[in-house]
Amino acid sequence: MNKGWLLAFACLVSLPVNAEEAASSEKAATEVAPVENTLASKAENIAPLEKARAFVDTYTSKHRTFDGSVADLYSDKAVITQNQIDNKGKSTQVTLVTAKYKEMLRTQLPKQKVDNTTIEFTNVEVKPEGDAFRANGMVHSSLKPVKRPFSLLVKQLDNGGWQIIEESATMFTP
Repeated sequence: MNKGWLLAFACLVSLPVNAEEAASSEKAATEVAPVENTLASKAENIAPLEKARAFVDTYTSKHRTFDGSVADLYSDKAVITQNQIDNKGKSTQVTLVTAKYKEMLRTQLPKQKVDNTTIEFTNVEVKPEGDAFRANGMVHSSLKPVKRPFSLLVKQLDNGGWQIIEESATMFTP
């Protein structure tokens, strides 16, 4: 192998070409190691956020397909609140019974699917909040003419799974 090819190969795989470069390379490797460790710890912190985003994507996907199994994503102790606004603009805060809400999702959500009905989620952002993650965004159904805000608090369980532990939404009532 000629020296030109060896040099090109060494550049590609970051191998030292001579003893002087080897010594310089070892020093650089020890100086770079803490940066790599810092990047690894940042990656570990990013992983839960990405998992939370994937879980929220599952939630939105199940809603978009009118899949009643979305109820299984909720903790049995989840706090479900709705800010109900009537046609005169009066706002009432309501806390729903989680078991009844989950049953409603299982039975009623699939029935809402009719030809050309859509549910869209937009501007969904997921951010850390304490030991959980908050998802905020907007939801719009083709059955109702307004976009409305929603918020989820999702948390990873000890077994590695995820659950919704809090949901708040705005509902417009007649």
